[in-house]
Amino acid sequence: LKAQKGVVFTGFINNVFEAMEGCDFIVRCEDYGLYGRDIIEANSLGLPILTSKSKENMDQDLVINGINGYTYKTMDANDFKIKMQDIIKNYNNFRGNMVKLKKGYTLAPEYFSIVNNIYKKL
Repeated sequence: LKAQKGVVFTGFINNVFEAMEGCDFIVRCEDYGLYGRDIIEANSLGLPILTSKSKENMDQDLVINGINGYTYKTMDANDFKIKMQDIIKNYNNFRGNMVKLKKGYTLAPEYFSIVNNIYKKL
């Protein structure tokens, strides 16, 4: 983990949950943004998520635009900027939505099933 002025940059890490505990929201910039257990971990912590759309549009139910975060068009800096501004502007609403809708609060068997389905697709 590398922190710069309140931003933490990571590469591949195993302790996803621990790395997110002190975060306000998660930003994922990659071609396959909806893949990965870190989105499920962010949901379980109630953290808003900003991630790119996957090219295959799979697992889109993990991030519901305007509810627990936003997806942006891959390689579109303007869309990224707009969604980043919206997530900052509406941060308190996102946190409230996560609690109200219990988004991400899953039992262990359901969590395993979601993670297992993601890895099968990879």
